[in-house]
Amino acid sequence: MSYLFLLKRFEVWLLFGVVVCLLVFAFQPLEEKAVAGVEASEELTKVVVTEIGVSEPDAEAAPEPEGFQITAVKVEPTEQGQVVEVTLLARAKTEDAVLVNEETLKASTGDGVPIPHFFAPFQTPQSVGAEEESLVTVKLWMADASGSIWLDFQGDRAKAELPGGS
Repeated sequence: MSYLFLLKRFEVWLLFGVVVCLLVFAFQPLEEKAVAGVEASEELTKVVVTEIGVSEPDAEAAPEPEGFQITAVKVEPTEQGQVVEVTLLARAKTEDAVLVNEETLKASTGDGVPIPHFFAPFQTPQSVGAEEESLVTVKLWMADASGSIWLDFQGDRAKAELPGGS
């Protein structure tokens, strides 16, 4: 049986044309693939982050602290206690990135009772780099309500006031 009758079908020729176009496009050099007039070189790999609603710091303002800053604190009550979500702005003091975990970030109440980190099985480890400040969110588990917690990171200590705490 001859399969030449397939060449008489329009769909076969259309499929052949689509495959040829895809192959030609796939094997073009990268310089020819421009997106909206931008050359496809290093510009496409750069990420630009802009902050909306943040005012520029004054030149006479105090210098940035060496350690870390607590930028936000959020408390989520549960049946057995509460989950405290703390957002930190920090920079590593060493040349290498520092993982933020229970060994590097210690949390305690005002009385010195340690506060464990909240176990999140699918959360990827977060780290703080030395090149620029990193924004890190850490969840802590507290069985009883407390008015504030103390955080120790790389030898620096900061106090976080819990919203709605006593």
